[in-house]
Amino acid sequence: MNLVSSFPWGLCACCLSSLAMAQGALENPQPEAFESGIGIISGWHCAGPKIEIEFLTPTNFPGGKTLFDAAYGTFRGDTEAICGDTNNGFAMLINFNNLNQGTNTLRALAGGVEFARASFSVATFGQSFLSDASSAVEAILVRDIEQGGNIYAARLQWQQSKQNFSIAETGSSIVNIATLLGAISGNWSGTWQSVNKSGTLSMTLFPTEQAGIGISNLNMNGTGCAATGTTASEIQYLSIPRTQVNMTDDSLLSIVFSPTANGTMFGGTFNFQSGACAGLQGVVALKKG
Repeated sequence: MNLVSSFPWGLCACCLSSLAMAQGALENPQPEAFESGIGIISGWHCAGPKIEIEFLTPTNFPGGKTLFDAAYGTFRGDTEAICGDTNNGFAMLINFNNLNQGTNTLRALAGGVEFARASFSVATFGQSFLSDASSAVEAILVRDIEQGGNIYAARLQWQQSKQNFSIAETGSSIVNIATLLGAISGNWSGTWQSVNKSGTLSMTLFPTEQAGIGISNLNMNGTGCAATGTTASEIQYLSIPRTQVNMTDDSLLSIVFSPTANGTMFGGTFNFQSGACAGLQGVVALKKG
C-alpha cells in the first residue's frame, strides 16, 4: 500500500484549517491588570463570528447579567499571518464601575467555546457613574524602574465621560530614577491631622534592592495608640506610593503618599485598618530633615 498516496490529506488540511480558526487572544484586560471607568474588552480571533464575553464573578449590570456579545470583524493586519485574513478583531465597550471592587474574572468564547480568560482588579468610587466631579492631581510616572530608567512628571485630569483620569500635561524635564531615590532617601518629619485629633509623624526612607522605597523608624505620636511601627511594606510604585505599617500593638496602619513633582514634600492620607485605633483616619504632611 502506498501510505503517502492513501493518506487523507484533505482531512489533514481540514484539521489544520480548524486549528487556525480556533486561534485567538484576549488582549484587554491582561491577567492581574488594573481596570476602572469606561474602557474596552478586546482581542482577536481567527474564526469568530460570534464572540461572547462571560463574567465568572458577580456583576452589577441590570439583572446581574454576566454574558455579553462583543462586536467582531474589525481590521487587524497583524493577524493575517496566523488567520489568513485581517478582519479578526473584537471589542466590547464596558463600564468597569458595574463590576465589583477587587478581583474579577472573565472569559472569552468563540461559538460558545472558551479560548481565553483573565482575572483583573477593579477600583471604583462606589457608583456606576460619578457626576459633577472634578479633580487634577500631580503624579510621577515611572519607566523601567528596575533598570534605573527615567521618570516623568505628569498632571492627570478627571474625565467624566471616561469615568477616569487622563494625562493632561507632561513635564519637560526627565530625571533618572536613581537621582530621585537619592533625593527621597533620608529622615522625614511633619504632622498628621484627623477630625478631632492631631500629632507628629516621622520616618526614614531608603532605596531598596528592587528599586523601591523602604520605610523604617516610623513614629506617629498623639493617636492614643502605639506610636512605633515595627515593619512596613515597601513602596514599589511611585505613581501610587502606599505602604502598610505594623505597629507595636499589632495595629495595621495604611499610608498613601502624594509627593510633589520635585520630591521635596509629601502630603497624603492615613487610615488605621485594625487595632485599638481602627477607623482613625486623616491627612499627613511631611518635609525632609
